[in-house]
Amino acid sequence: MNFLPDVYVHCDKCNGKRYNRETLEVRYKGNTVIVIEHNMDVIKVADHIIDIGPEGGKNGGGILCTGIPEEIVRSRESFTAGFLKEEINNIQ
Repeated sequence: MNFLPDVYVHCDKCNGKRYNRETLEVRYKGNTVIVIEHNMDVIKVADHIIDIGPEGGKNGGGILCTGIPEEIVRSRESFTAGFLKEEINNIQ
């Protein structure tokens, strides 16, 4: 099993840490890379999304929707869908 190195880029917007461009471009032929992320720049280019929620803690943990970004934006239960729809509309 291969693990990604701890390669982060500081994010001034949220004061958290994000993966850098090189890390996001990693592809393992025949394997899966899973990224738990809230950054719309990452989510909007994902091959497949599993949106879990609707909230955190005891109000979360359910699978709200799955699929490519264009499918996720159609979900009425997902908070992510609304934000993702704005992002997709901005790039079109």
